Amino acid sequence: MRTLLFWLLCLVCLVCTSCFLGSSLLFLESDAADKPNLVTNPGFESKSKQINQIPVGWIINPSGLLSQEVLSSDPAEFVTGTQSLKIVHTQRKLTLLSEPFRIDPWNGYYIRASAKTTNPDGAEIFLRFQTYAEDGTITNNYSAKNTCGSEWKRGSISAGFINKKATFARVLIVIPQTNDHPIWIDDVGCFSVHRFILD
Repeated sequence: MRTLLFWLLCLVCLVCTSCFLGSSLLFLESDAADKPNLVTNPGFESKSKQINQIPVGWIINPSGLLSQEVLSSDPAEFVTGTQSLKIVHTQRKLTLLSEPFRIDPWNGYYIRASAKTTNPDGAEIFLRFQTYAEDGTITNNYSAKNTCGSEWKRGSISAGFINKKATFARVLIVIPQTNDHPIWIDDVGCFSVHRFILD
């Protein structure tokens, strides 16, 4: 009986310690200062004024939504650069995927994206950071919800303890159904901000 209680106590301590260590991983915007942004075209900059022109460095899923007037560059709304990406008239979820970029699984990463909407009830944007093995298999999937409103709001992810098979990653932004309330996205980033060193 004592042996059983001992092992149960060890298990509880292990779970508590794991929870504590997992929640203590927090990177900040200041950690990304002067670090290179791994995301291509993080501000959705484009010289084209054509509706539904997918910005360089990005993929949209499902692509069939582009049969409508969904995407446009908006020079009147932006956080950085000269414009943002405006999304409107979507009847279902839409996902923006960055081009893949190389990562080091021994590093910690700070991922961010800013969003705003005219919807009086706000909009739930999901920011995701997916890592992949060389064969394209997903090895990690980090996610954070950003409930934005009429002012720009930044959502972020602190990612670490990445699967050692991971060699590259993407930033994904999941946009909800917008109907007639536009959503703007800008200032996306992924930064290597920490190096984990094992003794």
